[in-house]
Amino acid sequence: MERIDLSLEPREVQLRFEEVGFDARQARLLADVISQREQQGATKGDIAVLKDDVGLLKNDVAGLKDDVGLLKNDVAALKIDLAAVNGRIDGLTLALEGLRQEVRERIDSLRHEFFGRLEAVEGRLEGRIAALNGQLVLIKWFLGLLLATTIPIMLALLRIAFA
Repeated sequence: MERIDLSLEPREVQLRFEEVGFDARQARLLADVISQREQQGATKGDIAVLKDDVGLLKNDVAGLKDDVGLLKNDVAALKIDLAAVNGRIDGLTLALEGLRQEVRERIDSLRHEFFGRLEAVEGRLEGRIAALNGQLVLIKWFLGLLLATTIPIMLALLRIAFA
């Protein structure tokens, strides 16, 4: 019996079976069986490849789960750090506002103290100026009296000197 090449197309396989003595129906059924066997073999090979691919994917997914777990831990740590930083910022903001208020109060205190001292100095100066004005008035009166008494004496001396 002649060996039939089963790698041919199903229709060619059927024709070869008919050439060796099978009727058309039997040849077609044999060709279909062979075609289905080849498809099953190919499918089994594809399934084996897919199983390998699935195994690799499972390993990749497991690795990704580990990575995600590490990232969730990192994210959680970052959230805690962020909360701590925000707390420190809030604390510093409050401290800064407290310092601003303290500086404002200190400036106001110094301003009041400065103007109080300035008013006191002005008051003393006004008092001294008033006292000096009073003394100046006395000096004017004294000089006026002195001139009033010395002018007649000088005139008399001048008359005696030129007489």
